[in-house]
Amino acid sequence: MGGSSLWLVPPPTIPINHAITTLITTAIPPHFPSSTPPTFAPHITLTSDLPSSFPNAQEWLDALDLPAANEVDVRLRELVVGEEFFKKLTLSVEKIEGLKILAVRCRRALIDVDGKRGGADEDTEAEVEAREWVEEVWGPHCSLLYSEAKISDETRMKMIKEVEKVGIDLGRAGGKGKEGLTGWVGGRIWLVGLGGRTGREKKI
Repeated sequence: MGGSSLWLVPPPTIPINHAITTLITTAIPPHFPSSTPPTFAPHITLTSDLPSSFPNAQEWLDALDLPAANEVDVRLRELVVGEEFFKKLTLSVEKIEGLKILAVRCRRALIDVDGKRGGADEDTEAEVEAREWVEEVWGPHCSLLYSEAKISDETRMKMIKEVEKVGIDLGRAGGKGKEGLTGWVGGRIWLVGLGGRTGREKKI
């Protein structure tokens, strides 16, 4: 995965933002003493493979056609152990309509980033391409650990306890998705480069 990405980041003041930050920065790393896991902001990657840099990045970000904040409902589902470095330990996220609309619009922005489309037919093709990617490829998740480590079933159970300890209720995750410790509503869009956050963001 190269280039820049668009992240959906929780509103900064809600409890779940603090809870996920605690997991990433202080609760989970001690369980992997042989490595030094990198830290990062709580987020869901909406699309990647944007150019590493492009002119007028903030203007481009501000021009994104995003749904209203109350339509973007994030619902956490379960703790998942993966094989990839960036998906070693994640909270899976339910792929519901408001979140899918946001992802489609962000993916469409990737398709259109060269600014060379012209005509209704090409616009329709870009929309179809973005929707197919969201439905068939995109797997929304909130990462908790970037690592090459192997995670056993025993360690996974310890991680579930850490998640529960900070107040995230996986037993109720996927409920109504209100702001709280089963998910969040709205948030901010960050443009993130290979070196980390670029400082460019847009509030939904």
